[in-house]
Amino acid sequence: VLMNRIANEKPLSPTAINTWLQCSLRFYFRYILNLSEPDDMKDEIDSPVFGSIFHEVIENLYKPFEGKTINKADLEDIKKNKLLIENEIRKAIGKHYFRQKTPDAKLVKLEGRTILIYENTKTFIRRLLEIDMEQTPFNLVALEGEYKTTLELDVNGKRTPVQIGGKIDRVDRLNGKLRILDYKTGNVDSLSFKELGEL
Repeated sequence: VLMNRIANEKPLSPTAINTWLQCSLRFYFRYILNLSEPDDMKDEIDSPVFGSIFHEVIENLYKPFEGKTINKADLEDIKKNKLLIENEIRKAIGKHYFRQKTPDAKLVKLEGRTILIYENTKTFIRRLLEIDMEQTPFNLVALEGEYKTTLELDVNGKRTPVQIGGKIDRVDRLNGKLRILDYKTGNVDSLSFKELGEL
């Protein structure tokens, strides 16, 4: 199955590799047969939906700065623009929670769980803006970019090219160095790591 994926030259994402390691049958269904899991509305706020909402809002707020240098004043302007942030959160809730094809902020009513999603997203956005303000100025190189590369692996004694790739949430240039950001909205036990393997 994995060799079929390699032969088709589709890039293996970190998620695809983890899926293969956890359950080769799930990998087969998802990445070979392209069968997706049922698209049902959940009663609770699940992490993937919340993460998708957060990613969508950040992408839309930062998109005007892609390829440009972001200064502290730019981020302060975003933070002060409560209507912009509210509309982006409402549209993302419409798209990812209510599954609206063309989300409209005015049509998204906040009640019950969507109020929790809205408030949590607003808190996460505010915190990211504050963290980014401390790092300014930086150049926003790319948002939600698709990247891939080819590695040569030894498969059954034969050198085989394998494409790996995936989506990177954000790439910045800070102090002359590239910085790769991968947003995480779930629980984190510790923010300190002694070595790369722990991360």
